Amino acid sequence: MAEPCDTHGIDFESVDDPRVTATHARVVPGGDETGTLTLLGIVHDHPASIYRVQHVVRHLSPEVVALELAPLAVPLFEEYATENEIPPRRGGEMSAAIQAVGPDARVVGIDAPTRSFLRTVVAELRDTDAAMLTVRRVLRDVTDLSRHALQCRVAATAGPAGLVSMDETVPEIAHDCSHEDPPGVQAEDERRLIARNRALRSATKTPRPISLLDTAREKTMARHLARLRQEGDVVAVVGLEHLDEVTDRLVEPAH
Repeated sequence: MAEPCDTHGIDFESVDDPRVTATHARVVPGGDETGTLTLLGIVHDHPASIYRVQHVVRHLSPEVVALELAPLAVPLFEEYATENEIPPRRGGEMSAAIQAVGPDARVVGIDAPTRSFLRTVVAELRDTDAAMLTVRRVLRDVTDLSRHALQCRVAATAGPAGLVSMDETVPEIAHDCSHEDPPGVQAEDERRLIARNRALRSATKTPRPISLLDTAREKTMARHLARLRQEGDVVAVVGLEHLDEVTDRLVEPAH
């Protein structure tokens, strides 16, 4: 399993802010033909995660910012990022990352659904000889992912004209702290939430369809990140539950 580490170009020990630590970062060093990949784990919509993402993206100024979003959904979060507020009011850490990118950086969605993801899902179902009930649940969840990605694209196109509510397309997750709370309060709330979620995951068995989909998503994201590194340095923003799995697949690529 990947271990916490300092990323190239940013010394976490020198950052005087408890929200920006190496605990939630992983790095895959660059080579002669690949850039350094910095992966940031986040709690979706949490103020501490949002601050961490903006700080690191601004500091590193990567050529590519890769987000745990469907490619179809990226334009909606780009629209959120045009707000004057810092961070943006909508879109959580994803729009915050986009707001922080440099003028020459490219923003890429690396999550499902994509053709690569669909091929991976089919391969996982075949390789695990999944039961018909699992197959049906997986196909239903894939359909839901695809529908939501399409809704995001429609909202990005029609939302600015007032034809679709962009606020309702991506509901915000409520947390027990806000951007106005002191950094230490935000960091402690995030730590508490992470510990609670990990305890819950360790105490319960993940249903097979969800586990299979998570594996397919992580394989897809890792393959996409491996290709993006050929363009230069990359900062990737993913949920904490995917951080080590995606990193490990990049260090020791899976089939």
